[in-house]
Amino acid sequence: MPSIQDRIVSKAQALIKAAGTPAADRVFRSRTEAITRDMTPAIVLRPSLETTERESLAVDRNQFELTVEIIAREDTVTGDAWDQVADLVKVAVHAVLATEDAFPEADRVQRFYVDWIEDEGDNTAGNCLVRYRFTYLCNTGDLTTGPTYY
Repeated sequence: MPSIQDRIVSKAQALIKAAGTPAADRVFRSRTEAITRDMTPAIVLRPSLETTERESLAVDRNQFELTVEIIAREDTVTGDAWDQVADLVKVAVHAVLATEDAFPEADRVQRFYVDWIEDEGDNTAGNCLVRYRFTYLCNTGDLTTGPTYY
């Protein structure tokens, strides 16, 4: 069975794909291949930092960061700049990830970081990096299950 952290990433990907965001089905996990012009806007989900604190003898409190990278280009039809296109994707993704009870394993989901990066040499394209922090409990000796008692 995958870890709670991995299940959160999988669930995020499935929810974003199903939500009909401007990225449509172009939602990837840890993609290393280049995103072509006709594939934008696109979203790449990347697990980031995870920290753990001992909550009790048998329970750990984990904070897991998920980076949502939005790759966007200027919309040549509407004239919207890349950051306007990325902003629409960001709003749609946030509505999905911040939905109450979307992640049953997580006690808390918090957006805590946004960065806008214009691609050098191509100012019609850029990346919007959004980081979410998921807080969840798990058994100290088992990363796949939450505590049965606390």
